[in-house]
Amino acid sequence: FEGEAIAYDTLFERMREADIVISSTAAPGYVITKPELAPAVARRRDPLFLIDIALPRDVDPACADLGDVFVYDIDDLNGVVSANLEERMREAERAEVIIAEEMGAFERWLESLEVVPTVAGMRAKAEQVRSEELEKALKRLGGLSEKELKTVDMLTQAIVNKMLHGPTQRLKQVGNDKYGIAYIEAARYLYGLDTNPDGKNPHTGLIRSILGRGEKTSTAEKTEMGDGLGC
Repeated sequence: FEGEAIAYDTLFERMREADIVISSTAAPGYVITKPELAPAVARRRDPLFLIDIALPRDVDPACADLGDVFVYDIDDLNGVVSANLEERMREAERAEVIIAEEMGAFERWLESLEVVPTVAGMRAKAEQVRSEELEKALKRLGGLSEKELKTVDMLTQAIVNKMLHGPTQRLKQVGNDKYGIAYIEAARYLYGLDTNPDGKNPHTGLIRSILGRGEKTSTAEKTEMGDGLGC
């Protein structure tokens, strides 16, 4: 800040030029007094700020009685620091809330990316079952015309599409929900889209961690989850 140290014997002469004076000596009494400062202030047009960081104090508090002279000591500075610290703490708390909200939104978006491959997997699984069962049925029926074969094929496709329309639409809707990943993992488990040789749900731990940190899930959260599933 282009500060300059000056000798004591030039102190009051240089005060005519300075805007801010910082004093920190080991003197036993006041270094800057009102009678000594008054002549220098009389020749000034701008305010003078005296910042006293000495113990005991260097600046006589009476100096503040002079026009456009402002005296600040350590107590004043501590008050400013405390006020600034409190404001920074409040801002930090607000920032933490914003960060938590944005992290939650990002995590939900990241998890929602699983919706597309899950829906595709559900449709692929359904198409596989449809094709296999259609082939079996056609062998039993036999002798169908080309038009009849096409009609049966279109009928089975329509049935599959109708059956999957609701679940796939709801999965897409809840993809960005806070429970989205739980619905997705449940769908993958129910449709057998993941390897599961033991016949147990491999995603129980993940679902619990999302829904409520294990057994700590609140009643409200469980109710909300149940409502979403149609329970």
